[in-house]
Amino acid sequence: MTAGTIEFHKYYAEGNSYVLIEGGPGVVGTAGWIADRIRGLGGDGLIVVDSKPGDAVHHMRVFNADGSEAGWCGNGARCVAALVCDRDGLEPGAKVTVTCAGGTAQHELLDRNGWIFRAEMPIGHDPIVEVAKDKRLVQLELGVPHLVVFGPRPEGEEQVDAAGTALCSARPGGTNVMFASHDEDGGMTVTPWERGVGPVMGCATGAAAAAIASEQLLGRALDDGYVRQPGGAICVEWDGD
Repeated sequence: MTAGTIEFHKYYAEGNSYVLIEGGPGVVGTAGWIADRIRGLGGDGLIVVDSKPGDAVHHMRVFNADGSEAGWCGNGARCVAALVCDRDGLEPGAKVTVTCAGGTAQHELLDRNGWIFRAEMPIGHDPIVEVAKDKRLVQLELGVPHLVVFGPRPEGEEQVDAAGTALCSARPGGTNVMFASHDEDGGMTVTPWERGVGPVMGCATGAAAAAIASEQLLGRALDDGYVRQPGGAICVEWDGD
């Protein structure tokens, strides 16, 4: 790093795009313009990584495209795990623990080709916070708030953005919104909208929230475990009561 420059990395996970910067004073205040799609580097947000080789835990701070801070991001944590594995030359079987204000997840590297991980995130509380009478709307907390909306999903970015913005503004403090529908093959498709970002290609914890709500409240476990989103698919396993 030299004066007037910042070394950065650009990572993608399930269609989510993040700018990753390892520490550095003053970086946090630049989050809004770094992630700006026109004036900056573009992406769904900025992740500031506090990590060095040999650390047992790698801490991250997640800033949305609008500059606001998020407590957790599953896809972002996987990007950090990939950065650590690449930087430190870790091989399959290695485990990388990533922590943030809203949670901690351990990532086991399964394959360096495509950076495939299995992540485990302990939840010390009932993730289901509120359920509508018809069970169509379910509010969950998985490091960050997620409102799962079961039923026909809005089509087109403008409709997704309008519906997500309205539902977010109606919840105290705001929330991510996951529009979820069950597929004929026993899986699930989710269209994600993130607070502070808008429509996104993927949301890992949002996929988990939709799968948990489906199993716990609707009695519909996913046959293949996969939640499909515009940017890819996440295999979700929920081990809880």
